[in-house]
Amino acid sequence: MQAGQRIVGKKIGLSAKVMQDMMGVNEPDYGHLLGEIAFILKKELKGPHVSTKDVLQATDYVLPAISLGGYNLSPREFPPVG
Repeated sequence: MQAGQRIVGKKIGLSAKVMQDMMGVNEPDYGHLLGEIAFILKKELKGPHVSTKDVLQATDYVLPAISLGGYNLSPREFPPVG
């Protein structure tokens, strides 16, 4: 865990056999839910010298969020079922 992160819960994934088959695993996975915030931007931030002022000006709003620890699959990446 990185400095400043806080565990806010636990998760179990792939608990259904059909999902395990789809992902090519034979048991559920598990992990921690980390409390975070998400910045919803109204304009893109670029470059190595982005300042706090730039971030504030680019931010539309902020929401509470959770991290699911490394899940970055989009629906199109799941193997076909059947």
